[in-house]
Amino acid sequence: MKSYSWVMKKDSIKKYLIYFLILCNLSIVKIIPIFTKSVIHYGTFILTICLFLSEGRHIHKYYFHVIAYLFLFLTIEFMFTVIRYNYSFSNAFRNMYKYFYILLAPVIYSLLEKDERYLNELINFIIVTTTMSFLMRIILSIYWEKTGEYLFSDMAFEFNNGLWIRNGRLRVMMPCFMFYYVPFIFYHFYGKRKKLKDLFSMAVCLGIYFYFVAYILQTRSALIYSILMVILIFMIEKQTILKKIMFTVLIMAAVGVFINSNYFTVIYDSFYHSGGAMGTSVFERFATLFYFARKFSENPLLGMAFINNIDMRQGALIGDISDIGIIGNIFTIGLMGTVVYVIIIGRWITTFFKKTSILSHDKCLILGLIISTLLFGINIDCFYGAVVFSIPFTSALIEHLRKRT
Repeated sequence: MKSYSWVMKKDSIKKYLIYFLILCNLSIVKIIPIFTKSVIHYGTFILTICLFLSEGRHIHKYYFHVIAYLFLFLTIEFMFTVIRYNYSFSNAFRNMYKYFYILLAPVIYSLLEKDERYLNELINFIIVTTTMSFLMRIILSIYWEKTGEYLFSDMAFEFNNGLWIRNGRLRVMMPCFMFYYVPFIFYHFYGKRKKLKDLFSMAVCLGIYFYFVAYILQTRSALIYSILMVILIFMIEKQTILKKIMFTVLIMAAVGVFINSNYFTVIYDSFYHSGGAMGTSVFERFATLFYFARKFSENPLLGMAFINNIDMRQGALIGDISDIGIIGNIFTIGLMGTVVYVIIIGRWITTFFKKTSILSHDKCLILGLIISTLLFGINIDCFYGAVVFSIPFTSALIEHLRKRT
């Protein structure tokens, strides 16, 4: 009994530590002065390593193989970076450490396997805290617009220099779970046919999400991908024909209103160079793609390695490599690193197509997570620093749904 009690207590501690890591990576704790950028980065890295080591020999076989290959690749790529570019160990490691978040996946998976209720608890916690993070980012952007001063400056300066302005508004980097927010919302609130208040909560969450994407982040791709995601998830859920017809009519009406709005004109014009900053970004992405493709061709196996953006560009007037999404990261880590994508995302895809016994509601979540990763990956890679923390959660959730059938 004592042994069982200790295991339960140990698992409870792990759950609370994972919740704390979520709060850190969503930047919610940054309202407390002690939680600076450095404290969060180093603290979450150390805590991730400790949680992984606490699993001991009880690591799921699939994750053992993933992590073994990951360590092999990271070691080779790290040494390649240091030797070829004369980088210091600390600089090379600073650009590499984000991949260690994968070590959280077997920990989360283990907790999901031990407690079936933890799936809904975890998704609910992610939804609540991500919504809070959205609201904080909306508030600080509006505050800057009204006063010209920064509120929660550490959050405002995440992955930018604080001058990320478009159309007179401060753009704030997305929360780490933004890619998967819409699939989580539908899974938690909609698919299980809960009460009317749950549908209302879902509508409020989606309203906050789309306001952030359209008005604060001002990203065309995220807006388009999110709308497609909502339509796709609804259409594949088990619905009566009447409900699907009603939903289709509602979407068509919303699209009609949107097309006749001023915001549609802004988005339409933004795809051309005359569209200003947004229009320029389209042409800049193509220039960035061609430039880094040439760099990648010099060493396709290991790519450009773990060097910073300034050294990558070498003075070229192009965009950041993160602007070209998954392709940009493949250029960075080479074909050897691309195997990591194949192992992880390929597992998700085979789970969806091969596991016919998975409940349709769970399959909708799996498909939503896959499509979100691939669609958003056109512009922002899932291993990009701002969102990489969400990957171990997505992997563990899908692996759990794969095994519980």
